[in-house]
Amino acid sequence: FVRQKSIVILLITIIICTIVHSITDLICVTEHMYVCICHGVNEKDLREAVDNGAQSVRDVRRSHGVGSQCGKCVCHAAEVIKDAKAELNYDLAIAI
Repeated sequence: FVRQKSIVILLITIIICTIVHSITDLICVTEHMYVCICHGVNEKDLREAVDNGAQSVRDVRRSHGVGSQCGKCVCHAAEVIKDAKAELNYDLAIAI
């Protein structure tokens, strides 16, 4: 019985590690999803731009060229910027 219990615990541990690893991979993939294919700008680039003071699509257009060619990325870029600003404000609120 003790041996079976150890095997079950080991299997549960393996399953949990696999799930955590999958979630981590998903987060990493999401950060690297392209927003602007014309200029090769991904979500991580936009989040870093917000961390460095960008407040709008206009700001990332100036710094990264987002939306300056075909324009199809503007709506998604605005959404990523809005989310990044909200996360930044949340982090600042917690720090205070």
